[in-house]
Amino acid sequence: MKLPIVLAVFLALSLPMAAQKAPQKAATKTSPKTVATDYTAVDKKALQVSASQAQSANALAQYINANFNKDEDKLRAAFIWEAKNLAYDVDNMFAINFNEKMEERVAKTFATRKGICTDYASIFVDISNLCGIPAYKVSGYTKQNGVADYVPHAWCVAFVNNDWYVFDPTWGAGY
Repeated sequence: MKLPIVLAVFLALSLPMAAQKAPQKAATKTSPKTVATDYTAVDKKALQVSASQAQSANALAQYINANFNKDEDKLRAAFIWEAKNLAYDVDNMFAINFNEKMEERVAKTFATRKGICTDYASIFVDISNLCGIPAYKVSGYTKQNGVADYVPHAWCVAFVNNDWYVFDPTWGAGY
């Protein structure tokens, strides 16, 4: 039981905390520069989702699959929709009902447009998987200002372009 917890803490402290590629090898002086991608058109289309198309992960995934062909664009659409349409539920961040099923939490998040990190991560993973993109929720602890935080956090990993990438839709939403 301790090994999964230790592994989760290790991963949380060592993985980059943005939607970026996890490093595969040590960086060298000749590492290629990151190429910026213009997501303006993807973002615009993702933010045109109607209220009826944004009632569930299934409905959003249908919209995304109908409007985007590349997995990278599908993930970006899911990420930007969450970042712009969900608010962090500050009032209930410590009022977690452990008897509530994740499906109920996700449904409530869609209805109220408010959630906490586990809700953001669950929705992103649901949409990704419904779009045919393997994704998982990761739970652990973050490192802020050089110190491991005592409050747990949840984020995601998704497999796109033959590699695993880390996504944090909660932090993408800002505050």
